[in-house]
Amino acid sequence: MSFIVAGIAAVFMAVTGTLGTGDAPLITRLVFWVIVMEAGALIAMAVETAVAAWGKFSEKPVFEGALVAVMIALPLTLIVISMRSLSFDLTLPSGSGIIFLFGYVLFVSLIMTALSYGLKRPEPKPGAGAATGPDEARTDERFRARLPIHLRSAAIIALQSEDHYLRVHCEGGDALLLMRLSDAISELSGADGAQTHRSWWVARSAVISAERGEGKAVLKLSNGVEAPVSRSFLKPISAAGWLRL
Repeated sequence: MSFIVAGIAAVFMAVTGTLGTGDAPLITRLVFWVIVMEAGALIAMAVETAVAAWGKFSEKPVFEGALVAVMIALPLTLIVISMRSLSFDLTLPSGSGIIFLFGYVLFVSLIMTALSYGLKRPEPKPGAGAATGPDEARTDERFRARLPIHLRSAAIIALQSEDHYLRVHCEGGDALLLMRLSDAISELSGADGAQTHRSWWVARSAVISAERGEGKAVLKLSNGVEAPVSRSFLKPISAAGWLRL
């Protein structure tokens, strides 16, 4: 869930005095719900990234969203219980009370996750790695499904291998995937880009400038990152017109 959506929900819950908080002053309720909902937003970011990296339900967004909501609700229920006890001097709930709170938090998490999924699916735009036609849409669809929801339609700037993980640099942020660079390049075969180093792949339209010095070449990218060009990739990159030998 986004922080803005979480903030709006926090104000609503504070005003309505949700979960027995109505007897407390409005400012106390507002602080309580802002902390709870923004904590939920942070948990959601981590959960969405982890579930997307797992990729088990990447082609089933309904199941993926439901799993995300459950994984958010579990820790968030504990936060709600603790915060209610500390903020409003309420006794800890019984077993049935905990089940009720979990059900309520899960219900809210499902709504917030659905809103978040909807808000984070803008139309793809032409650019680095963005699908611009039917063929490209088919070639990179599987790879994009691995990304967190808010990055699935973003232009892909570069791929950077980090041990067993792959950092995907996009417009609007980056994400870590448990994936090999070679497999990612294969799934992005229709995109206009090239491997520049054993650990890097770069989208051509993301290159702002290219520099050479002391036997090394570096590509400056649109997100401020510098991608190295190794000797083994220098000739094909130069032949493609990315830089001059």
